[in-house]
Amino acid sequence: MSFTLFIDESGQDRRESPQEVLADIAVEDRDLWNLITSIQQLEHEVFGGRYGVRGHELKAKKLLSNKVFGLAAGHDPLEAEDRRRRSRACLDRGQGADMASLAALAQAKLDFVSRTLTLRAQQHCRAFASVIPREAPGPAARDFLWKNYAYVFERYFYFFEDMSPDAMGFI
Repeated sequence: MSFTLFIDESGQDRRESPQEVLADIAVEDRDLWNLITSIQQLEHEVFGGRYGVRGHELKAKKLLSNKVFGLAAGHDPLEAEDRRRRSRACLDRGQGADMASLAALAQAKLDFVSRTLTLRAQQHCRAFASVIPREAPGPAARDFLWKNYAYVFERYFYFFEDMSPDAMGFI
């Protein structure tokens, strides 16, 4: 049994976020391609195409911002096809998008996040996270890991220990 471990960080710049976060997901290799293609299909279904085209990146900071929640809640929920069409137009137009298209994109972002979490569960993925305060001291020596990385790698160790003696993975 082999797993691919994805790791991403937030707050590492130690400026805006009050915490540093490492978010991780473990996907069994046999499920990895299904998860990737399912997420790409979901992008087409929700946004009318790949979100990442033209410089957009799927970042939690952009998908789950206060502005997104405000725009989504400020307009009546749109039917899926109308929301998809307006979202695509908004992504294509950029700064010139009207409020209805911005609201559609906001609703699409929230729908995408919710459905991505469902896909993650359906593909039997495991999630890990480590959160430490921004002001937490760094390692005393350069050859030691930061505390948040040490915590996450410890979780990986116990995850593999619980799975099987033959389980392994790569980051």
